[in-house]
Amino acid sequence: MWAIYENRYPIKLKLRNGLQIESTPSVATLISRLLYQDSMLYQDSNINITKSVSDNRLELVLEGKSIIFFGWLYGILSDLPGYDWLDVKGKRVLDVGASIGDTAVYFAVKGASEVVAFEPYPFP
Repeated sequence: MWAIYENRYPIKLKLRNGLQIESTPSVATLISRLLYQDSMLYQDSNINITKSVSDNRLELVLEGKSIIFFGWLYGILSDLPGYDWLDVKGKRVLDVGASIGDTAVYFAVKGASEVVAFEPYPFP
């Protein structure tokens, strides 16, 4: 936060798990938010998002499976634990407004027999 206040860029982040990242202030803010939510919101879930993170790539572990999201800044990965109540095991799932595919991948890993995802918005 002090680096943002002093207008020093890029922001250098050193995470407790040993990861070191250089990033813009907006990405640094998102990363810190995700890591905070990882420790607070995901504590009862089988999600660990702190495996690898950079401006373009986020690697997480879900149900023991490693998943990589490219362009993760366009998704809302913090919403994934909100789907824990939904039993998709063995079911067909239609994901409309799939963004980067985070929920589609989540449903597949959670045991959906088929996931069809649509995203009408073309990312720049």
